[in-house]
Amino acid sequence: MSYNGWTNHETWCVSLWLDNDEGTYYAVRELTDEVCSEEDSTSEYWTVEESHRHNLADRLKDFVEELAEMTCPGCIEGASFVSDLLGSALQSVNWEEIAGNKVEEWEESQVDA
Repeated sequence: MSYNGWTNHETWCVSLWLDNDEGTYYAVRELTDEVCSEEDSTSEYWTVEESHRHNLADRLKDFVEELAEMTCPGCIEGASFVSDLLGSALQSVNWEEIAGNKVEEWEESQVDA
């Protein structure tokens, strides 16, 4: 089931917070620029864009998990009601979809520059 044009509520929620909090917005822009500016983004299986999307998805997932751990220590790794819910929600996020959106924005900014 989709939610507000995203795969699900969890994906929409993460994307919303990444874009609407000034600190995370700029951190994600910097992360996207790092990933998309990497010289060796080729693969025999993926296009450059697919490689960027996949690499950024992994980095975004790590970034959000680090944010969650800073906000709520023990909530990712711990054994509790909260860690179970948070872990389940984060597993439901479509990281590739969020990353694809960021890669598209980055590519458009390069054309406009």
